[in-house]
Amino acid sequence: MTSHVPPGAWGQPWHQDSYYFPFEPPRPIVGLWLAVTEATLENGCLHILPGSHSEPVHEHVPDRRPNANLGYVEIVDHDMEDRQAVTMQPGNLLVFDSHLMHCSTDNVSDGIRAAMVYHCCAAGTEDLGFEQFEGFKNPMHRFDPLLRDGQSVD
Repeated sequence: MTSHVPPGAWGQPWHQDSYYFPFEPPRPIVGLWLAVTEATLENGCLHILPGSHSEPVHEHVPDRRPNANLGYVEIVDHDMEDRQAVTMQPGNLLVFDSHLMHCSTDNVSDGIRAAMVYHCCAAGTEDLGFEQFEGFKNPMHRFDPLLRDGQSVD
Protein backbone atom coordinates (compact mmCIF):
# COMPACT_ATOMS: atom_id res chain seq x y z
CA MET A 1 0.00 0.00 0.00
CA THR A 2 1.23 3.50 -0.73
CA SER A 3 0.76 6.17 1.90
CA HIS A 4 0.64 9.60 0.27
CA VAL A 5 -0.04 12.50 2.65
CA PRO A 6 -0.47 15.83 0.84
CA PRO A 7 0.01 19.25 2.43
CA GLY A 8 -2.83 20.04 4.83
CA ALA A 9 -3.85 16.39 5.33
CA TRP A 10 -4.82 15.24 8.79
CA GLY A 11 -2.80 12.61 10.59
CA GLN A 12 -4.11 9.23 11.66
CA PRO A 13 -5.05 8.93 15.35
CA TRP A 14 -3.43 6.51 17.82
CA HIS A 15 -4.13 2.91 16.81
CA GLN A 16 -2.72 -0.61 16.66
CA ASP A 17 -2.60 -2.27 13.26
CA SER A 18 -3.85 -5.56 14.73
CA TYR A 19 -7.22 -3.89 15.30
CA TYR A 20 -7.68 -3.84 11.51
CA PHE A 21 -6.50 -7.43 11.03
CA PRO A 22 -8.92 -10.11 12.30
CA PHE A 23 -6.43 -12.86 11.49
CA GLU A 24 -5.98 -16.41 12.71
CA PRO A 25 -3.48 -16.80 14.17
CA PRO A 26 -3.59 -13.18 15.38
CA ARG A 27 0.20 -12.94 15.58
CA PRO A 28 2.82 -12.52 14.34
CA ILE A 29 1.98 -9.57 12.11
CA VAL A 30 4.86 -7.24 11.34
CA GLY A 31 4.51 -3.78 9.82
CA LEU A 32 7.08 -2.49 7.34
CA TRP A 33 7.00 1.28 6.78
CA LEU A 34 9.44 2.35 4.04
CA ALA A 35 9.96 6.11 3.72
CA VAL A 36 9.78 7.29 0.10
CA THR A 37 10.15 10.94 1.06
CA GLU A 38 11.57 12.45 4.21
CA ALA A 39 9.23 12.02 7.21
CA THR A 40 9.49 15.08 9.44
CA LEU A 41 7.65 16.65 12.34
CA GLU A 42 6.20 19.16 9.87
CA ASN A 43 4.92 16.69 7.25
CA GLY A 44 3.30 14.25 9.66
CA CYS A 45 5.86 11.62 10.65
CA LEU A 46 4.85 8.63 12.71
CA HIS A 47 4.86 8.73 16.49
CA ILE A 48 5.16 5.50 18.47
CA LEU A 49 4.61 4.50 22.06
CA PRO A 50 7.68 2.43 23.05
CA GLY A 51 6.86 -0.83 24.80
CA SER A 52 3.23 -0.86 23.69
CA HIS A 53 3.91 -3.83 21.40
CA SER A 54 3.53 -6.00 24.54
CA GLU A 55 0.03 -4.63 25.23
CA PRO A 56 -3.17 -6.38 24.15
CA VAL A 57 -5.22 -4.80 21.38
CA HIS A 58 -7.01 -1.91 23.07
CA GLU A 59 -10.54 -0.72 22.42
CA HIS A 60 -10.65 1.49 19.34
CA VAL A 61 -13.47 4.00 18.92
CA PRO A 62 -14.42 6.07 15.85
CA ASP A 63 -12.16 9.07 15.36
CA ARG A 64 -13.70 11.81 17.53
CA ARG A 65 -12.41 14.80 15.55
CA PRO A 66 -15.16 16.84 13.85
CA ASN A 67 -15.40 15.89 10.16
CA ALA A 68 -12.96 13.01 10.69
CA ASN A 69 -12.26 10.35 8.09
CA LEU A 70 -14.95 7.72 8.68
CA GLY A 71 -12.43 4.89 8.36
CA TYR A 72 -10.22 6.13 11.18
CA VAL A 73 -10.46 4.81 14.71
CA GLU A 74 -8.51 5.76 17.80
CA ILE A 75 -7.35 4.46 21.15
CA VAL A 76 -8.61 6.64 24.00
CA ASP A 77 -7.97 4.44 27.06
CA HIS A 78 -4.20 4.83 27.27
CA ASP A 79 -1.69 7.52 28.29
CA MET A 80 0.43 8.49 25.26
CA GLU A 81 2.74 10.87 27.17
CA ASP A 82 5.87 8.79 26.44
CA ARG A 83 5.38 9.02 22.66
CA GLN A 84 8.42 9.32 20.43
CA ALA A 85 8.52 10.90 16.98
CA VAL A 86 10.08 8.74 14.26
CA THR A 87 11.66 11.05 11.71
CA MET A 88 13.02 9.26 8.67
CA GLN A 89 15.04 9.80 5.53
CA PRO A 90 14.01 8.36 2.14
CA GLY A 91 14.93 4.68 2.14
CA ASN A 92 14.73 4.28 5.93
CA LEU A 93 12.64 1.30 7.04
CA LEU A 94 10.65 1.06 10.26
CA VAL A 95 9.82 -2.53 11.26
CA PHE A 96 7.28 -2.91 14.05
CA ASP A 97 4.92 -5.35 15.75
CA SER A 98 1.24 -4.93 14.91
CA HIS A 99 0.39 -4.26 18.57
CA LEU A 100 2.66 -1.18 18.67
CA MET A 101 0.55 1.92 19.32
CA HIS A 102 1.32 4.59 16.75
CA CYS A 103 -0.15 7.63 15.04
CA SER A 104 0.80 10.24 12.50
CA THR A 105 0.42 13.97 12.84
CA ASP A 106 -1.08 16.49 10.44
CA ASN A 107 0.98 17.54 7.45
CA VAL A 108 1.55 21.25 8.06
CA SER A 109 4.35 21.47 5.47
CA ASP A 110 4.18 22.54 1.82
CA GLY A 111 5.27 19.09 0.61
CA ILE A 112 4.03 15.53 0.63
CA ARG A 113 5.01 12.65 2.90
CA ALA A 114 5.04 9.34 1.08
CA ALA A 115 5.78 5.80 2.19
CA MET A 116 5.29 2.20 1.12
CA VAL A 117 3.52 0.22 3.84
CA TYR A 118 3.42 -3.57 4.05
CA HIS A 119 2.27 -6.07 6.66
CA CYS A 120 3.69 -9.57 6.87
CA CYS A 121 2.18 -12.55 8.64
CA ALA A 122 2.91 -16.25 8.86
CA ALA A 123 2.15 -18.51 5.91
CA GLY A 124 -1.30 -20.04 6.27
CA THR A 125 -2.74 -17.09 8.20
CA GLU A 126 -6.47 -16.75 7.60
CA ASP A 127 -8.30 -13.42 7.21
CA LEU A 128 -11.49 -13.75 9.28
CA GLY A 129 -12.64 -10.27 8.30
CA PHE A 130 -15.33 -11.61 5.97
CA GLU A 131 -17.11 -13.17 8.95
CA GLN A 132 -16.33 -10.36 11.38
CA PHE A 133 -17.51 -7.56 9.09
CA GLU A 134 -20.79 -9.15 7.93
CA GLY A 135 -19.72 -10.40 4.53
CA PHE A 136 -17.42 -7.51 3.64
CA LYS A 137 -13.89 -8.51 2.76
CA ASN A 138 -11.43 -5.66 3.13
CA PRO A 139 -9.92 -5.02 -0.34
CA MET A 140 -6.72 -3.78 1.34
CA HIS A 141 -6.00 -7.29 2.64
CA ARG A 142 -4.32 -8.85 -0.37
CA PHE A 143 -1.96 -11.65 0.53
CA ASP A 144 1.05 -12.30 -1.64
CA PRO A 145 3.61 -14.93 -0.65
CA LEU A 146 7.13 -13.78 0.08
CA LEU A 147 9.63 -15.32 -2.27
CA ARG A 148 13.30 -16.21 -1.91
CA ASP A 149 15.09 -17.40 -5.05
CA GLY A 150 11.70 -17.81 -6.72
CA GLN A 151 10.39 -20.13 -4.00
CA SER A 152 7.66 -19.34 -1.48
CA VAL A 153 9.02 -18.58 1.99
CA ASP A 154 7.13 -20.45 4.71
